[in-house]
Amino acid sequence: MPKVGYNSHGSVASLAEIKELEVTERENDWFNDQKLDLNKTRAIWVTHKAKYALRYVFSASLHDFPERKPNEIDESEWKEWKKALRNPKQHVCTVNIREAIKVLDDEDEGWLYIWPVYKTDDFARNAAKLRSPQHLTPNLANPTNLKAERGKRNT
Repeated sequence: MPKVGYNSHGSVASLAEIKELEVTERENDWFNDQKLDLNKTRAIWVTHKAKYALRYVFSASLHDFPERKPNEIDESEWKEWKKALRNPKQHVCTVNIREAIKVLDDEDEGWLYIWPVYKTDDFARNAAKLRSPQHLTPNLANPTNLKAERGKRNT
């Protein structure tokens, strides 16, 4: 399992934002995210090789790693591209993905990693609160009040 990935910008986003872009705008396939809190789960697309992340830094005409300059690329961008190919890590961001989970991939050697927050995490926290006496109503939390309440109902 890789410990780092490479990305053109280094910023994580909510899984909700990435899903909106991937599914709604790009109409790409998606994974089963029903158990995830999409707003709290953080996500980022990375490549496992820095060279492949260069595709997202430079013009689309360079995505196939041409040896010769495409006509639509100006000379300065071509020089920068060749320089970046010699040391790609200087032109992309390194992302620590050690504790992330890989959930999707694409045809460009990209991988979507997430740091999941499950809907059940909030449910479990709320359930624990409900079981603790201090979160109960005063009449139920206090046995004396409970006896007095029972006495009122019998009269």
